[in-house]
Amino acid sequence: MAATTEKLQTMEEHPSFRPLLELSQKYPTQTAALFQAFHDLTLSQGWAEVTPVDVPDAGYAIIRGRKSHKDAAQRIVVPIQLSDSLSLAWFRNIFTHITPSPQAIFLAIAGTDSSIVYYRLASGIVKPDDLRDD
Repeated sequence: MAATTEKLQTMEEHPSFRPLLELSQKYPTQTAALFQAFHDLTLSQGWAEVTPVDVPDAGYAIIRGRKSHKDAAQRIVVPIQLSDSLSLAWFRNIFTHITPSPQAIFLAIAGTDSSIVYYRLASGIVKPDDLRDD
């Protein structure tokens, strides 16, 4: 069997990195989480109309998308690193500056081992009966 000499690409050289390039330059500490979440949503989860969006007043990039082409609701995903420090003020800042103001967001927490988990966060207090299975 012949040995392959194919060059491994860095994240920045990957063809699908182009839509994230401008945001990664603006928010370098968010780049890895943004790349991971973007690829997980488009390739693994099969979301539709996935678009990275700058939210300059919040100082963060978010991802907007739909769970499928049939899904009418647009979802908002905020990619972060597992090592990021969060506070109630940080969450308030995110909810305040995303327009239109969402009722809920998905927090995409990316680990250094390429794992990613999602948490659905609501704006304000939500009764258990009001929780939907999104």
